[in-house]
Amino acid sequence: CLRARVTPRPHDQIINVLRYLPMAILAAVVLTGIIRSIPSTRTQPRLWPENHTGEEDDADAPPQAILPDVGDCLQYMQFVFLTACLSLQYPGFYQPAVSELRWYSFFGATLWVNTYTYDGYNDGIYEINGTFGGTYGTELMTQVVGAPLTIGTWVNMVICVVIAAVAVALLLWIFWLLEIRKALLGILDPVRPGWKPLVSNVTKVILSYFMLPVIALTVYQLDYAGSLPTSHLAFAISLLAAVLAAFAWLVWQIPTRSLGALLFNPSKRYHRLQQHPSSPAGIFDDRNGSDPHIRRAATTDDGIMSAEKQRDRIFVYTIFVTMFIRAAIIGGLQLSGVGQVIALFFCELVFAAYIIGMQPYALVSLGTFAAGMRVVTVGAMIAFLPDMVSESPRDLIAYGILALHALFLIVGFGGSAAYHFVDAAVHRATSKKSHEVYGLRDLQRRPNSHNAL
Repeated sequence: CLRARVTPRPHDQIINVLRYLPMAILAAVVLTGIIRSIPSTRTQPRLWPENHTGEEDDADAPPQAILPDVGDCLQYMQFVFLTACLSLQYPGFYQPAVSELRWYSFFGATLWVNTYTYDGYNDGIYEINGTFGGTYGTELMTQVVGAPLTIGTWVNMVICVVIAAVAVALLLWIFWLLEIRKALLGILDPVRPGWKPLVSNVTKVILSYFMLPVIALTVYQLDYAGSLPTSHLAFAISLLAAVLAAFAWLVWQIPTRSLGALLFNPSKRYHRLQQHPSSPAGIFDDRNGSDPHIRRAATTDDGIMSAEKQRDRIFVYTIFVTMFIRAAIIGGLQLSGVGQVIALFFCELVFAAYIIGMQPYALVSLGTFAAGMRVVTVGAMIAFLPDMVSESPRDLIAYGILALHALFLIVGFGGSAAYHFVDAAVHRATSKKSHEVYGLRDLQRRPNSHNAL
């Protein structure tokens, strides 16, 4: 061996920071998301018709996201890890630093399949073969983390997804029992039981939170079509078909806004209230009134709401389609690092341009900033192509990318979680002293009687 790239393993304290800091940020985001998902007032649970399809009116869809920012945070961590699995010439420290995010993509060491595993590191040095080219980036990451071979890593991921689905189903079942208990106490109306709501909710959680790594690692199996067993490839293709079929089934069975409730919060959009000069609350007055100006204002408002719902529906589909394309690029184009980084860059650029152009939610939001960060970091990774830049500038660019990711996780998601936690605490403390307040939608749905408030 005349030449070698040697990467020493970082100190245990650095490893602990890289491992537990993202975990703490995600835990804070989840806790804050739970608090923000608790409605301030609720009289009965929302029930979906048994034959409800995506083509029906979405007016009864959830008005706000469930566990807001959790999906964005989890998907961003998965994106940071999976973009370190591209077939590029990363600096030696980049993949080990990002590898601590592998657990959020179910890309871990041997958990369930006892097959041959890579050593990862030995005597304080990472043992990696193929760093001079010709080896897939995901294979190099497998060596860094000390994971099993290609088949074992994929099977471990599938088993982890199944365990996650069972855990979600148990949680939903417990929540259903709690709702039944409240109904027996006369607090709420009884919730309709059935397997269809349970299956749809579990499927929605898995696709919203883990579709990116599942598709990426499954498509990656097809890169070894000439060497892996036929049965394994058949299982991988079957899983891809099952994911697509599950998504199509969700599109048909549940409202579109409910499909994107874990990833999209339309309540953050800026709204414009159109009012008639002669009425201070024109569009919210009784639509059975005789004033033609008010009726025209109400009709205009119906058109605006219909356009917003159509825009929300398209954006929800765009989120999942972009997620699938992103995963297919990461897992399926391992043979060409140039094709990977260019295709991924244009994918992120088009998605960010769509957000800016259509404005499905406020431009000053975590979703918009996350899209911008993806464009910037993937564009910077062009420097990791072979013979693009020398070693020293490549190291500086890698440090810059890591700094941007860390800054966005800490300030973006961590800061947002802290702000919303404090805001919820202040709101809870002050709401006990305030009187009941009716929103515009409540006033719009008020009875026609003149004696009603």
